[in-house]
This record gives sequence, structure tokens and C-alpha cells, in this order.
Amino acid sequence: MRNSLLMLFALILFLSGCDEPFPIYKEPTDVLVASIAKAGGDTLIIVRDSGGTTLSMNPILLSVFVKNTYTQLLQGSAQVTGKLNVVMTSPAPFAFPTTQLMQADLVTPFVYHDSTALPPGASAQFRAYASGAIAEILEQQVSYTERTLNDSTKIRTYAPVTFRAEAEVRIFERVQPVRTNPFVFTQTYVQISLPAGSSEGG
Repeated sequence: MRNSLLMLFALILFLSGCDEPFPIYKEPTDVLVASIAKAGGDTLIIVRDSGGTTLSMNPILLSVFVKNTYTQLLQGSAQVTGKLNVVMTSPAPFAFPTTQLMQADLVTPFVYHDSTALPPGASAQFRAYASGAIAEILEQQVSYTERTLNDSTKIRTYAPVTFRAEAEVRIFERVQPVRTNPFVFTQTYVQISLPAGSSEGG
């Protein structure tokens, strides 16, 4: 008799529990975190001819990372887009043209059949470049030291300049774009002025 009552009581508890709805599933949000880091050296080279025309210049090289902070694998249709803005903030303001980021700039992860995946704790990485007509701004606004090689080639080393970079990128079609915090860094430019009658590599 006692066992029968216990079984009846357990059955009542089981049936009453079945009336409780399951919790509603919610898509994870704010699971991607973006950041920027330098990917190139601290010194950039500018080569100019005797008339002051820029022949070549190293671009600023940066990496944009997008980390999966969720505890599960993120996967789905890829929509790889983004933009990078780099501004010189000191000693004078100067903005490089906006760099548009696309699938060709994505180092990892791979996009296969228009889909991609990002494991927990892993980061997608973009390789990004920023370049523009900065030589004239440096010449006008930044202090420098200069020396001459072979009585003709001039080597000018500018004081370090400060930049601020920000990016907005997207990896998945169903996940909104994410923005980085401002990333502040410095670069030193070295300008090589070639003598008249010579050319780069000549």
C-alpha cells in the first residue's frame, strides 16, 4: 500500500511538471569582439626624386581581429565586408582614404561554398593596408633630422607620428557588424631623396 501511494505521488509530480513550457531559445548576441594590432614594422620608407615627387612609400600594415567569445562553434553563410579608417592625430591631423575590406583580405578562417565557421576562442583575421599622400604633410608639419650620402642622396628621418585606427567588420550574414575600439600607435617615416638623373632601383 505504501509503495502504491509513493508511485501515485510521483506520477502526479511528473504530470504536473509536463505542463511547464520549455525556455525559449535565444540567438547569442554580442559574441564577437573586434580589435586592431600592428602587423608591420615601426619604420616606413618614402622614396622621392629630386623634384619631390613620391616614387614609392611603405603603407601602414595592420591586422583586424574578430574573436568568437561564445562557448560554441559559430558557423553559417559568410558575408565578409568591412572598412578601416586611419588618421594621423599628432603632430598634425591627416586622414588616409578609407580602406574597404573584403573576402580577399581575410587571412583566416577560410570561406568555403559561401560559408565559414569560427570555433570558440578563435579569431578571424583581416590583413589591412592604409596609404595616402602623407609625404607633403610630413615635410610641412613634422620635425626631422637629415644627412647626405655620397654627396647627393639625402636621408631624412622624421620624428615619430601618432595615428588612430578604427574598423568595422562583418563575418557572418546573420551576425551584425562589430566595431573595434580606437587603436593608437606610432610610426617613424624615413624619406630617401634621390639625386637628379637617378631613379629608384637605378
